[in-house]
Amino acid sequence: MRHSIVAVLAMMMGFASAAQAVDVDGKWGVGAGLGNNFTDVTLIHGRSPSSAWLFDAELEQNEGSDKFHQENPFFSSDQTVNHNFWAVDAGPGLRHYTRASADFSPYWDLFVHGMYEHEHIFITGSQDLTIYGAEAGAAIGLEYFTRWHFSVAAHTDVVTGQWLYRKQTENEGFGNSIRLTGHQQTASVGISPRLFARVYF
Repeated sequence: MRHSIVAVLAMMMGFASAAQAVDVDGKWGVGAGLGNNFTDVTLIHGRSPSSAWLFDAELEQNEGSDKFHQENPFFSSDQTVNHNFWAVDAGPGLRHYTRASADFSPYWDLFVHGMYEHEHIFITGSQDLTIYGAEAGAAIGLEYFTRWHFSVAAHTDVVTGQWLYRKQTENEGFGNSIRLTGHQQTASVGISPRLFARVYF
């Protein structure tokens, strides 16, 4: 994936002379991740020639079932595990372009997001895990503006801090249940580049 991002950036720089910079001041835009990140969407509104307000939203949902065979010296059985998961991560941000008049501009973001996740697993009993909290951080990117008012960008978070509340409930049947709660604080530094396409109007 990282090799493909480098190739796209090289192609973007090769065609930079044929583009026209987009003035984001007063304009609206929508961006979405490419590939597996297509549910990562950002609403953009330019506040000046070199900066924009952001509203990021990311949705993830999946469900399915796993079947397996359990066998020991005394008995054997077939079991099915059903599970579903969904998560929402959304909140405002601010973007600043370091070369606002250029077709190819680096930028940095500051953001604050709210988070909510829920996972349900059902086998002989059931398990539910709920997580909610907030995160704040900074990101950097490189954006190439085309003459057709859309752009391609490589984007990565660099610093992120999270505060989370976790609640886990396990129902083992026959009226037996376990409930665990707790708080979690995390901080991370690193890069994980992803590609985004953005349209301005």
